[in-house]
Parts: sequence; structure tokens; C-alpha cells
Amino acid sequence: MGLLSGLPDFVIYAIFGAIAGGIGAAVGGLIKGRAKWVRILPVIFVVLSIQATKFSVMPDVRMARTVETLNKDLPKAIDEVTTLNRVSFANGEFVYHYQLADSVPVGTDISPVKTQGLAGMCNSWRGPFISKEVSSVKYQYQLHGTETSFSLLPQECTQ
Repeated sequence: MGLLSGLPDFVIYAIFGAIAGGIGAAVGGLIKGRAKWVRILPVIFVVLSIQATKFSVMPDVRMARTVETLNKDLPKAIDEVTTLNRVSFANGEFVYHYQLADSVPVGTDISPVKTQGLAGMCNSWRGPFISKEVSSVKYQYQLHGTETSFSLLPQECTQ
């Protein structure tokens, strides 16, 4: 979605509309019937492309734009031992990539971060979970060259 995220919305809709119209024309050409309705297949496909683009393409484009915007200000120190290096999004999973300072002992348990922050995390992600734009959020920490992480799932945020 990196290429599409840099384009205005109307251009994205136009691209997918043109592709759908072309497919409609091709299907109509394959039918080659004398039925008059075959001539409007390109129009039908273009109209259908609007909803298909809105619900299957644009959520990923919006998330790609969000990731690009957030990454412009990163890396950023969150506290004295935690730095947020970048964020990413793929296959419905939003990932925070953190680096912990070398002063943090090896083997430190990060599970309290989730248990203590669950309410705030759920408040932040409830909308994207409900809209199904995001299926999980991963908090990934690098410490002394080792990765440890936890994920937040929609079912953890139901009340």
C-alpha cells in the first residue's frame, strides 16, 4: 500500500474504477451476445468498484498513511529506558517496535506493561478493532539483542 498511500483518494478510486470498467468491458466482450444489458457491464463494474475500493482498499491505505505519519517523528524516547523506534502494519497487525536501554536487566518481564496498561490500550484501539481495520496490536521490545513481545487482541477489550 506504500505506493497508493501517496496518492489522493480520488485517484485511488479512479484507478480501481478504470480497472473494474476494463474488466466489465472484457466480460461483456466475451459474452458477445446481442442482449442490450451487456453494454452496461462496464458501468456496473465501475459502480461496484466504488464500494469494493471503500471497504477493501481504503482501510489499508489509511493505515499506511498513519504509519508513515507516525514514523516521521521516530525514534522517540518514551521514558528513560524505552525508545519507540518505528511502527509498522501488515496483515491486520499493527506493531510498535521498541528498544529498551542496556541498563534494563536481561530477562526483564514485560508482562506488567500489558496488565497495567490494558485499559488505556483498549481505549486507543477499540475503534480500529470494531471496524476490523486492525486485528491485533503487537508491542515488540528489543533488549540486549533479544526480542520479547506481547499482543493485544480485540477479545481482550470487550466489556
